[in-house]
Amino acid sequence: MKLLGVTMGGFLQVFVELHKHISSFLPLNSPAIFVSDANNYKNAKQEFPELSQYKTLTEWDFIERGRKNSVNVEILKEYQQRFPVSLWRTILADRRLYFGKHCKFCQDYSSRFSETELLGILCAAVRDIDAFVDNYRPDAIIGFSSVTLADCLFELVAKEKNIPYFQLKSAKVQNRMIISETGMGNCPIFAHRYESGKPASSASTKLAKHIIEEIRGQGLQYEGVIDFNVSRLIALFHTAFGKLIDGFQTDLKSWRDPVLRKDNHRESALAKAYFTTVVHPIRMISSQKRIPFLSAQQVKSQGEYLFYPMHFEPEVALQVFGRPYQNQIEVVRNLALSVPVGMKVVVKEHPRSVGFRSLDYYKKLLEIPNVRLVDPFLPAFEIVKYASVVAVVSGTIGLEAAICGKPVVVLGEVPYQVLPNSMVIVCRDLFNLDCDIAELIKNYNYNEEAVERLLGLIVDDSVAVNFYSKILGKTERVAEAGDSRSRHEEFLALAGYVASKLFTLKKSPTKS
Repeated sequence: MKLLGVTMGGFLQVFVELHKHISSFLPLNSPAIFVSDANNYKNAKQEFPELSQYKTLTEWDFIERGRKNSVNVEILKEYQQRFPVSLWRTILADRRLYFGKHCKFCQDYSSRFSETELLGILCAAVRDIDAFVDNYRPDAIIGFSSVTLADCLFELVAKEKNIPYFQLKSAKVQNRMIISETGMGNCPIFAHRYESGKPASSASTKLAKHIIEEIRGQGLQYEGVIDFNVSRLIALFHTAFGKLIDGFQTDLKSWRDPVLRKDNHRESALAKAYFTTVVHPIRMISSQKRIPFLSAQQVKSQGEYLFYPMHFEPEVALQVFGRPYQNQIEVVRNLALSVPVGMKVVVKEHPRSVGFRSLDYYKKLLEIPNVRLVDPFLPAFEIVKYASVVAVVSGTIGLEAAICGKPVVVLGEVPYQVLPNSMVIVCRDLFNLDCDIAELIKNYNYNEEAVERLLGLIVDDSVAVNFYSKILGKTERVAEAGDSRSRHEEFLALAGYVASKLFTLKKSPTKS
């Protein structure tokens, strides 16, 4: 079996190790890889010398070529006709293309590339990826996220050629990882299983009941989520001088490397140090003093309110699963104009976004008459508890709210939108948002069996693995308590799970 791995950052090393472990379950040929991070690739080749033997496509090559070469619009039109979605969708998914060069550190909507450059990059990328897949002819393509142009293009090309495509992602339930047949939307196969009435196994149903009780007691926590708090931001401020010096030296070293200098994934270490250790803490302190954030006690006294948790941006939650909702101020405005008279809209900033946005952003939100802002570090669970309705673009707070017996309005795409529309209503037309909210409130009916079956099927289809904290080794992430498995054991569990999915493949012939 021939596997093609679509990787970004540390997922490259994960794919190499995962491929080795899967080979103990299934016979595998030498893999092919797509790599999007030049610096990580350079380091990975030192750790895994065999990478030099892999058939490889690198992102920085087609980005540099695409920026310099003239755009062949006719070729792009031909590709557009082959795919069912606009190719602009693939560009939007990649924040390093569509947004500003500092978008990872502050709100920066200005695209770092012109329209001509973006189309040139798209043209070079889709041609290279199409040819790469045709040349290698994989039996399956495995991705890890839909956060780059290439991630999305590989999925489109795979489906157009009838090549099985899998994406390994967090199930956002405990420490479970799940394979989805799509990265650019909800998994249709999982939705079909749920809607067919298929019951979960008894063991998974038992675990689902335990998860429900956990969520009702403390909110939804899952392995890998970033742990942000006030003390962390303050601590970063005290490291500013050293971080700035280190950042300058790192940038200087990268600039001297001709490959790293051209890599679009190389973010300025100096800019990162400046924003994270200086700008973010100062903005946080300033906003706490000048913006009237509600305390937990004040939230309780608001009466009826709709709760909207803001998303960190740019992030897959908005760019992929909530494409029409890039401007969250207007999302809040639409919600505020759609709730019943007398109901307020309580908005909570994402803790990860604290310091990213200017004070003016919050002031614009507060200009909407019935909108209130709550302390961004207040647990969302505490706000959900007293809400009349919860509205989300995507994300897990909606699932938490549904489990806690709250009506949920979904604007984007979420796996739990398969729950009965007496619990979760999906709004696809903002013109009717007020009617959807009113209908949901009027007809709300909690269905425990539906929630148990949803979580049970997620457990059935997933595997318990500490992917972020152990396999990727990311710090400052929530880890599943009580799991004493080694990293090697975690890999074996993950490899066995992926191998079982690959083993059941009904291979379709690729198109010539």
